[in-house]
Amino acid sequence: MGEYQTAFEEVLHDALYSAAADMIADKLSRQGVKMRPREKQRLVAHLKEDAGDSFLFRQWQWWRKDDLTVSVTEAETQELLDRFSAFLEDDLSNVILESTDHISVE
Repeated sequence: MGEYQTAFEEVLHDALYSAAADMIADKLSRQGVKMRPREKQRLVAHLKEDAGDSFLFRQWQWWRKDDLTVSVTEAETQELLDRFSAFLEDDLSNVILESTDHISVE
């Protein structure tokens, strides 16, 4: 059971950062930039480390000096936090119950 709990805690810990990375990736796609899955993973790690405002794309063509700016408003941040809080308050208990039922069948 300990390994399931550890995995579950890790998923919960990463969920908010993943949602923020998805929001940033969506904003970048509107500027014509498509993030690869590995870049999105690096962005999640960057956000978790609170590494600052700049993020470097390794695939970016080195001879181009284009800078992209993505702005996240306070309202967007609050909406993300509200969705995550609602999940924790309303849906998490169901997820735990379903996971426990599934584990007990195995």
